[in-house]
Amino acid sequence: MAAAEPIKVGDSLPADIVLWTSGNSADKDACALPAKTSTGELFAGKRAVLVGIPIPFSPTCSMQQLPGFAARLADLAAAGAATVAIVNDYDVFVQDAWGKAVGHPDIKMLSDPDGSNLLARIGMLQDLSKGPLPLGSTVSKRFVLVLDNLKVVYLGVDVKGLSLSSVEAVLDFLAANPTPANL
Repeated sequence: MAAAEPIKVGDSLPADIVLWTSGNSADKDACALPAKTSTGELFAGKRAVLVGIPIPFSPTCSMQQLPGFAARLADLAAAGAATVAIVNDYDVFVQDAWGKAVGHPDIKMLSDPDGSNLLARIGMLQDLSKGPLPLGSTVSKRFVLVLDNLKVVYLGVDVKGLSLSSVEAVLDFLAANPTPANL
């Protein structure tokens, strides 16, 4: 799969990108049935936060990034984020289980199963097959997008650690950039 140019502030996500969701069923003992959704259904006409997380159940993802967004979900909503979604290239069942384990039922857990529908198109896949811990061929980069009606108004990508893609970075951006009146 050829790497796309990374998305940047001012670009828009196409509305027709297909992703999978489980609905994050309240039943902790079973995954909900997978359902298709699209970027348009999820993000059109509103301010939204899309968080790319490399590896579910890994230390930074499970102990800091997702729990940070879950703990501050009310603050994100008060600052204008109508939708908060987490995406990676694992299957919808892993996403559902991970969301139940460390997330929040109001965070949308999204799957781009091989990374080709969304992550590759926006240049947010990375190859970890040759790293110190071979973790498969590609995984999502650690990133966050703030979207206004699908248009990227904030992009934070962390190569190491958690700073630009943290909930604190998003809240700082939202505080300095109120939601436009047309959303």
